[in-house]
Amino acid sequence: MTYHSPQNFFLVFKMDALVDLIYKTENNRAIIYLYLIQKILKDENFKPYFYVELNNNNIEKIEEFLKKNNLSHYVESIEVVKKQIINKEKEVLKIITKHPKYVPKLRILKEFDEVLDIYEHDIPFAKRYLIDNKIIPMTYWDFEKNKIKSRGIPKLKAIAFDMEVYNRNSEPNSQKDPILMASFCAEDFKKVITYKPFNHERVEVVEDEKELIKRIIEVLKGYDIIYTYNGDNFDFPYLKKRAEIYGIKLNLGRDGEEIKISRGGMHLRSYIPGRVHIDLYPIARRLLHLTKYKLEDVTLELFGIKKLEVGHQNISKLWEENDEKLIEYSFQDALYTFKIGEYFLPLEVMFSRIVNQTLFEISRMSSSQMVEYLLLKNAFKNNIIAPNKPSNEEYQRRLKESYEGGYVKEPIKGMHEGIISYDFKALYPSIIISHNISPDTIDCECCKDESEKILEHWFCKKKEGLIPKTLRNLVERRMNIKKKMKEKAKKGEVDNEYKLFDYEQKSLKILANSHYGYLAFPRARWYSKECAEVVTYLGRKYIQETIKEAEKFGFKVIYADSVTEDTEIIVKINEEIKFLKIKDLFKNADYTIGEKEYYALNNVYALTLNDDGKLVWKRVPYVMRHKTNKNIYRVWITNKWYVDVTEDHSLIGYLNKKFVEIKPCKIGNAYLIILDKSTLNTYNFVKVKKVEKINYNGYVYDIEVEDTHRFFANGILVHNTDGFYAVWKEKIDKDELIKKVHEFLDMINSKLPENMELEFEGFYKRGIFITKKRYAIIDENNKIIIKGLEFVRRDWANIAKKTQKAVLKTLLIEGNVDKATKIIQNVIDDLKKGKVNKEDLIIYTQLTKDPKEYKTTAPHVEVAKKIIKKGGRLRIGDVIGYIITSGEKSISDRAKLPEEAKDYDVEYYIENQILPPVLRIMEALGVSKEELKNFGKQVTLDDFFTINKNK
Repeated sequence: MTYHSPQNFFLVFKMDALVDLIYKTENNRAIIYLYLIQKILKDENFKPYFYVELNNNNIEKIEEFLKKNNLSHYVESIEVVKKQIINKEKEVLKIITKHPKYVPKLRILKEFDEVLDIYEHDIPFAKRYLIDNKIIPMTYWDFEKNKIKSRGIPKLKAIAFDMEVYNRNSEPNSQKDPILMASFCAEDFKKVITYKPFNHERVEVVEDEKELIKRIIEVLKGYDIIYTYNGDNFDFPYLKKRAEIYGIKLNLGRDGEEIKISRGGMHLRSYIPGRVHIDLYPIARRLLHLTKYKLEDVTLELFGIKKLEVGHQNISKLWEENDEKLIEYSFQDALYTFKIGEYFLPLEVMFSRIVNQTLFEISRMSSSQMVEYLLLKNAFKNNIIAPNKPSNEEYQRRLKESYEGGYVKEPIKGMHEGIISYDFKALYPSIIISHNISPDTIDCECCKDESEKILEHWFCKKKEGLIPKTLRNLVERRMNIKKKMKEKAKKGEVDNEYKLFDYEQKSLKILANSHYGYLAFPRARWYSKECAEVVTYLGRKYIQETIKEAEKFGFKVIYADSVTEDTEIIVKINEEIKFLKIKDLFKNADYTIGEKEYYALNNVYALTLNDDGKLVWKRVPYVMRHKTNKNIYRVWITNKWYVDVTEDHSLIGYLNKKFVEIKPCKIGNAYLIILDKSTLNTYNFVKVKKVEKINYNGYVYDIEVEDTHRFFANGILVHNTDGFYAVWKEKIDKDELIKKVHEFLDMINSKLPENMELEFEGFYKRGIFITKKRYAIIDENNKIIIKGLEFVRRDWANIAKKTQKAVLKTLLIEGNVDKATKIIQNVIDDLKKGKVNKEDLIIYTQLTKDPKEYKTTAPHVEVAKKIIKKGGRLRIGDVIGYIITSGEKSISDRAKLPEEAKDYDVEYYIENQILPPVLRIMEALGVSKEELKNFGKQVTLDDFFTINKNK
């Protein structure tokens, strides 16, 4: 094969596309190999390097240190260069080495007293090449003019590949279980190759497994892109081990190289030099939100097709019986892997172009990793040195950091009609750009006395930061593309170019929206808790100021209030438990929204009760105070024990065996929850002695408690809200309402900063609101949108999801509460009578760590241990399916694999699967648990105490 250096290559080929890139060692030198569609290039001139920051740039001292430690022969040259480190320009040393493998050896420089730090020593050499050079992967490139020649996706030959292996009722063992067949699907090749005759049109028969392996290699070498589904971790590692038994090398690379299987994080990476192996499993997990990610699940989600399943445990039986169903199953594996690959390829190509890394690498990156490599590229362009990745110690420290998240209003529970939805257009990216929020702009010396202080920080006004600049580019590119798409759509030109524009704008949107998350990502180079905190603070500020403007405009805003200043609260400050008056937490007003003053808190936690009824400590991001004209009520528990609250502040009561929110003047027969302050680990239920109105003219206070929104005030559990809902001040028809909405939008958007815009998202005819982040709404076309309710989560059985879906559909479309109640009652009745499908009872839970590492047991952990004991293979991230069977043992012990479950625990499924997802909805509409269970007699609180007393 003929190679060309970049210098004379430009004269030979004017246009080609970069498919892959690696480096190889030749004569102890690292040579970059560029795999194009038509040729392979070599670049012998690019050298590995890193930077050293010194007290003073004394090259002689560095050279002396290198010589003393016998390291000089690793260094090609040393240069003094000017670079920006965070927000300061400095002279640093650029150490150019003879080979990438020498860079780790030279990290010993960090131990030299004169060295402050070393940078960019951990960027892989091949990735470094793409960071430093203009060439864009997966793009037709004009090598003569060094620019893009065509926007079209390069025409590459793609094939999907899958294998079936012998399965002895356990996880296949590559040392003894043979490969039975390999299936392929490409536009020009659709075959299942095996060494046993089957009555199927797709079959190609070879002599034996050895010949099958050779044929697999032969077929795959004819293609540029190879799609697999979990090929990184199964197909290629298994194929390699079986090939080794026969002394066959998997020389699948474009230049005859062997496949390289290495570990990348928790998973394996199967890399074929010069070809693009795209494992679709991690892509599906990144881009889709499913309960399970088996090939069958993704096929159903994307194409609405139910793929043939035979069960891995049945493969050996089908093989022995020469059942053609096995061939069809195997071929469908390849067919739908190919379809999924073609579906995702354009989007992955766009990510590759924007981030400027190869398609192989991009397809295995998380959103945060893509953002990081985009920032590395732009840092190089802007002469900025990238910060180092955190050490393990620093990573653990970052994990413990927390800050207040985005603002979420507390809705009024129940069913509402005529709902207007507003949304900020790209809120966080807009805030980052508008306020120039970036680790290299925060607290700069040049603007200390000029810039507005936000949470005691300020941002540079003289130089745009790396992250805002990167984001601005992404946002502006997307706006221009959307404009072109709009023009083409007007002309009716929804062609291939339009589709490419659509893929590009989607990838730009994903990357832009990932930047805020990247700032808060503990492993990020440009991590900044302070920047992330300011972004969410400003998000809350703009939302709440918009609410205030809405009220002025004519919307009526209603919100809950607070407790009086002498109310005692229990907090933990820097791990020390304190009993304080709530007013003592408030030092000064960090910011004001409307009439409310806020003081931000750090490392403050309040004792609260979680949704499971357990006492826990939860973070308190701020304390708020304001004046009020509302009535103040004193709620007496004993002759000496009380709490003072505003008229609409909720207390947490206990009524009909459930926790409820109640106003001070509507306590009735409910019990309140009081804390045993001597131990802080138990609580009791008590009746209220009396409630009286009192005179009070001071400030009232509230604290935000993360997750629970509850805290103990004078030892009595109360609920805090800082939310609102808005309605127009008088009843008007839909057309008039929407006219008012647009008038308000014109007004508010004229006041918001540049790049920030409030949009009218839609009109919804009906909605059910449960609590923060939990609601369901329906538009005029009967499209249902659900947020935070259980059937979008994987850890609920299908019967729970189906029931909740049917209930919501009935409530939202028909508004019929009685019919919804009957649906739930019928499902419970069917459960009791055994009239349910086994598949609907399977619960799916993800393994978040090795089963041996769990300190406490859980159903999915016990099932995972059983799978491993039988020889099965599991990895972190796998989803375990199980059914809870009947019996006297613990729930974890009664969790069985679906195929092993002979019955099910009726009461468990009623109480833990059917009722929880619908109970919150129905209670918000005034229907009790007892009514849903169709009980004639309700169990009273007295009955509850009697039952527990007799246990």
